[in-house]
This record gives sequence, structure tokens and C-alpha cells, in this order.
Amino acid sequence: MWMTDRSYFRLMSSDVVNRLELIANIHGIEQAEDYFNNIPKQLKTLKVYCALLNGFAHAKLVDKAEDVMQKMRDLGFARTPLSYNILLNLYYQTGNTDKFNVLMSEMEERDIVVTNTHSIQRNACAAASDLEGIDKVMAEWESNPEVPMGWDCYVKGANGYTKARNVNKVLAMLEKVEKLITKF
Repeated sequence: MWMTDRSYFRLMSSDVVNRLELIANIHGIEQAEDYFNNIPKQLKTLKVYCALLNGFAHAKLVDKAEDVMQKMRDLGFARTPLSYNILLNLYYQTGNTDKFNVLMSEMEERDIVVTNTHSIQRNACAAASDLEGIDKVMAEWESNPEVPMGWDCYVKGANGYTKARNVNKVLAMLEKVEKLITKF
């Protein structure tokens, strides 16, 4: 910090993101939150808020993460898939199925582009042994040409069906893997 404290270099939002992540990793999320609270308003960009959200998600602090997400909504920052994916992953990891589904609905309502969301959604359905959910996610994924689907997506789908003990679905997924692998 001595370089910015002495005004040798102007602090950029990317510097703030790096510092925030380092502080969270080394000193803990509480210190990172204190740092965030002392950042000048003009440096609190989308990426900085995402870094704070990610820190709370890694610490599995659902309430704090939701507060950050709400602030991002209020500021108009909740328009990219990154912030939603961070929160969806947190809900998946903490078993908050209802909140997961509400957030997925919000993404659809706001036309938030689905990127990594399908894999998080598939994993959540697999953890809950929700066969219909896995079917729905895989069908949506396959029908969306904007989201690439490699062989590993089918393997993870097969793992989900394995947890639900559906041998026929496992075999169907593995056949798709075989077709993709033989193309190479």
C-alpha cells in the first residue's frame, strides 16, 4: 500500500480487487470487509463488489453474500452471470434449494445470460437426486448453441444419474461421451 499511500501510483479498481482477494485469503473475510468499507465510492465497481461477494461465498456466509447481492441489484450491477453464479454456487454448497430456485427464476426474468450456470444447476440437482431436474438442465444445455457442451458435461451428468441410481440414463450419457470422444 505504500505506493498508493504516497501517491506514486493512482489506485485502480483492478488493484482494489486484487487487494480485497488477498486480504480475504490471508487475513480473513472480516478484514476484507473492513477494507471494502474504506474504499472510495468511485472505486467500488462491479468487479470489486463481485470480489467481496466471492469472499463471502467462500466463507459460506449466506446472509452477508445476499446483502452484497442486494446492494449490487440496487446499484444496477446485478446484470452479469458472474454474480449470480457465485450466489448460486453458494446456495448449492449450503443446500439452500429454495433460494437456488428463486435465484434461477430471477435470472430468467432478468434475461441474464446463462454461462456456467448449467453446471452449477446440474450439480445441485444431482446432489438432491432430482432426476427430472437433471433431465431438464441437460436438455436446456444441449438446446443452447451459445453454451458449449464438452464430453465432461455428459460425464458429470452421468455421475448425477449414478447418484440417483438410474442406469439407463447413465448409459445414455456415456454413449454421448463416446460419440464426442471418437470425433477426436
